[in-house]
Amino acid sequence: MILVGRFLFGVSAGLCMAIHPQYAGEVSPKRLRGFANASVGFFWSLGKSLGQILGLRELLGSEGCWPVLLAFVGVTAFVQLLALPFFPESPPYLLVQKQDEGTCLRAMQRLWGPGAHEEEMAALREEAAAAGKAGGAALGPWRMLKDPVLRPQMRILAAAVLTLQLCGINAVYFYTFEVFRAAGFGEALIPYLSLGIGLCELASALLCVLTIERIGRRALLWGGCGAMAAALGLLALTLSLQKEHRWASHGSLALLFLFVVFFGLGPNGATMSVMMEIFSHSLRPAAFVIGGCLNWAGLFVIGITFPFAVEALGPFCFLIFAVVLVGSGIFFFLFLPETKGKSVAEITEEFNAEATPRKPPLKWRLAAVFRKRFQEDPSVYSSF
Repeated sequence: MILVGRFLFGVSAGLCMAIHPQYAGEVSPKRLRGFANASVGFFWSLGKSLGQILGLRELLGSEGCWPVLLAFVGVTAFVQLLALPFFPESPPYLLVQKQDEGTCLRAMQRLWGPGAHEEEMAALREEAAAAGKAGGAALGPWRMLKDPVLRPQMRILAAAVLTLQLCGINAVYFYTFEVFRAAGFGEALIPYLSLGIGLCELASALLCVLTIERIGRRALLWGGCGAMAAALGLLALTLSLQKEHRWASHGSLALLFLFVVFFGLGPNGATMSVMMEIFSHSLRPAAFVIGGCLNWAGLFVIGITFPFAVEALGPFCFLIFAVVLVGSGIFFFLFLPETKGKSVAEITEEFNAEATPRKPPLKWRLAAVFRKRFQEDPSVYSSF
């Protein structure tokens, strides 16, 4: 029964991780779009923290109560089952796919309050017109992968999703207990310290939700990757020294907390926002299918290979993740346009402009991209 339940839960998780973020982003006005998209990462962190809290020995983490803990997820699923039928369809779906402008306006007024919502309606009409020229029907995953026009967006999608899995966050959680033991903490105290790390991720994810509309998605991504890479490099050093020096154990502990904070503030919240905004409504379902497949594939690869990496490299296995993060940060800095406050049509036009073939040598093109990125909205970088 447990195996059957886990299978059904996995099917549900695979569907919901693709559908819920799309709905959250599409029912939000443009000024709150980043806030709503980043909240997905916050609630992932909230779920992990609640699992850690309920799993404490004093609550449900005992031999007699673990079946209740296992079944607790059914409570939230039952609440959603009762509530979701009363939610309206998303305005982009009603206008772009169904071509029903009246129902779309009523859905906007129900979600955002009374008014004509002219700015959002104009953006959706423009997106609907572009979808009509493209044939109107949503593309499937295979057609998206073969379409050369969409390759810049697909590269960013792959980089963002794989960075989430290959950044080392799961490896850090794996090493947590060993770091706490080396620092001299007792076995009874370690679960509460691990909970502290989960709560740090939750707090930083909340900070990302509150600041993403001011800082922007791109700065959070490349800045978060750079900060995480630095933390991992130092963590590998302190872990290798903690047997000889006691201060190294406490340094490792501090770096664990810092790494989790940078993860929650950067890739954990900004990735979903980028995935939502670089694709039009008709492309999002297939994009999220591809992103979901990459996400689970990355998780599978890490789960299979990480124990061998630990055995072969010890604490220096974190340097592999640091290299991945440095590469991802450079990629996002160079090739990800800022999507804050822009319509789908504007974002698509910017991708098309950057995808235009250029004659100058590669080093000149990269230099031009660096100049352009540094010249874009200097206040964003100073506030970050």
